[in-house]
Amino acid sequence: MDDTNTNVGRTTDLQQGLVHQEESMQVCPDTGSHISKLPGELLVEVFLMLQAIQGLGDWHSTNWRNVTYVCRAWRIVALSAPVLWSTPPTHREEYTSLVLERSKSANLRIALERRTSKATINAVLGHIERIQALVIDLDVDTIAYVHDILLSSCDIPWSKLTEFSINFDFWAGRTFTLSPTVIRQLKYLRHLQFWSITFDWTALACPNLTSLSLLFTDLEGMITWQQFFSTLQQMPLLESLTLDLETILKSTHAPSTEIHCIQLPCLQSLTLPNDLDTFSTSYFLLHLILPKLNSLTFSTSWSARDDNDYPAIIQAVSSTLTNGDFGHLDSILVGDKQFHVSRLGQVTGIDVHFPYLYFEDPQHYILFIQQLVEGIAIKVTNNFLGLCQVSLKCPMIDCDGLAMLLGKFSRLKTLIVDHNSICAPLAQALEFGTLGSSSLTPLCRTLENITLILFVAGPQHWNESTAMLDLHKSLLARHKSGFGIKTLWLNRSAMPDDMIKQFEDIGICVEIEERSASPAVRLES
Repeated sequence: MDDTNTNVGRTTDLQQGLVHQEESMQVCPDTGSHISKLPGELLVEVFLMLQAIQGLGDWHSTNWRNVTYVCRAWRIVALSAPVLWSTPPTHREEYTSLVLERSKSANLRIALERRTSKATINAVLGHIERIQALVIDLDVDTIAYVHDILLSSCDIPWSKLTEFSINFDFWAGRTFTLSPTVIRQLKYLRHLQFWSITFDWTALACPNLTSLSLLFTDLEGMITWQQFFSTLQQMPLLESLTLDLETILKSTHAPSTEIHCIQLPCLQSLTLPNDLDTFSTSYFLLHLILPKLNSLTFSTSWSARDDNDYPAIIQAVSSTLTNGDFGHLDSILVGDKQFHVSRLGQVTGIDVHFPYLYFEDPQHYILFIQQLVEGIAIKVTNNFLGLCQVSLKCPMIDCDGLAMLLGKFSRLKTLIVDHNSICAPLAQALEFGTLGSSSLTPLCRTLENITLILFVAGPQHWNESTAMLDLHKSLLARHKSGFGIKTLWLNRSAMPDDMIKQFEDIGICVEIEERSASPAVRLES
């Protein structure tokens, strides 16, 4: 018994001691520690975070480099950490040299810009063997000067260089050609971007590339589709690809012999901008196998005269979608220049731009969109029939065109209208299949939510247009017919209060906001 009491007493004393110690820690903090006494490694990490927040090019009083003036300890730590000085500014000649000295043997990130002097260019490129990222944005004369230095340095391996970018001002009316000798030095690259330069495509051999962007670029001489695909196939690690095919492939003729498809197993994002002709777009897509692709964006110069290209472009988009990794696509946006299909709440997906087709013939455009949707939907693996949200931003669409488009979505739940002119034809289309309607087939029977993002000048305009009255009437008719909506979202002043009250009285939830919000943001919330 005594032993038990003794143990209990000891336990109680220990617990009291721990409680007292905890109270002491809360009430009496250790005032002997100071941030300047933190371990050097931790301070460097803090400085790197501050560097990332402030920005490397910020020369105001809040610049991160002011940490070197706080105290002696901080200064010693900062000056002895080469990683903090690995991105020297290139517009202050003397300071550039100082930062290069402090960087010691650290890998460098260099940006040569319009304010960079030739003396600074010489100083910086003298460390080419440890430059990790090099961005060149210079006028034609200075970029030629840089090019000469790079050529003279080709006897040294550029094994650290993993990011290379040249942005050339093509509006100057002069051209710049990158030497194949320099291109062959870029074999360790992971990120490459060329803007408005001329180069030899066949000299490009970068097996480690994960990102390639070529815009407004010209090639030395003509290349065949076979040469084009052959070089591209040597980049198996590509994750992001942006190509201006119109300038790369001058000829749009099909090759005389069939070309085998190539696979880019890691590619996730593909962008083909600048109004490509439909042949180049479809031929390119149909000869790629992209199992990881989840984002496709392209712009085509297609017009209403190109009817014969319908099947090819539809097949190309459908094939890309089927072979990619887009998942369950359930959201579509139809604008006057754009067709976008994606997963609900996500930006990535398929984004097709038609700058001219809609304005030449709106009905032709809607017909194509319908055919494109059908072409995608027939692929079982696409799961496209589960689409539940449609956003409409194309004006001048009539009731028949709207019914033709929306009639393809048997599981549609949410409709977003982003143009005033769509309200009138929408009112007519939504009345299909209601009691007393001449049409026996209801449109969008599963529709539950409607969002109206409209420009409204105020209540004085309610009596000037019957579109909102017609929409109000058709929504009431759908409710009486047993397939009414559940939620109506609209911006302030889009509908008079008595209409809103009628909707609320029959159980429709009306949400009103002062100004337009992003449908995607609203749906996520």
